[in-house]
Amino acid sequence: MSYNNNIIQTLGVDDESTYGKKLAITVAVDTLGMCTISFGSGYSIRIPEDDVDALRDVLYTASTKLMAQRNAKQVGRREGNGEGREWEESQDLVFGKKLTQAQQRYLDLAQCSEV
Repeated sequence: MSYNNNIIQTLGVDDESTYGKKLAITVAVDTLGMCTISFGSGYSIRIPEDDVDALRDVLYTASTKLMAQRNAKQVGRREGNGEGREWEESQDLVFGKKLTQAQQRYLDLAQCSEV
């Protein structure tokens, strides 16, 4: 079997260092069981399947945390608590207040509906 590298997808992502221009991220897999992730033309990593899975898991965790923050801010705006305050997940606090069970259920359901 000969070596082959198959590009799965290239997508553009917003990046603070390339403001106004999307950074191209290309993901490919090869016949040696490796995945290459290229960030523009300047940097790439080549990792095995288990590391691809670990990267996917941590990106999913980051995505759900960002979604929870956004939802918590939306709940705060609806309740008249303002916006832009920090959400403190480590203490289950939203805008300096302990979450009620109803608020936590709302956040949990909101996360489930968007995943």
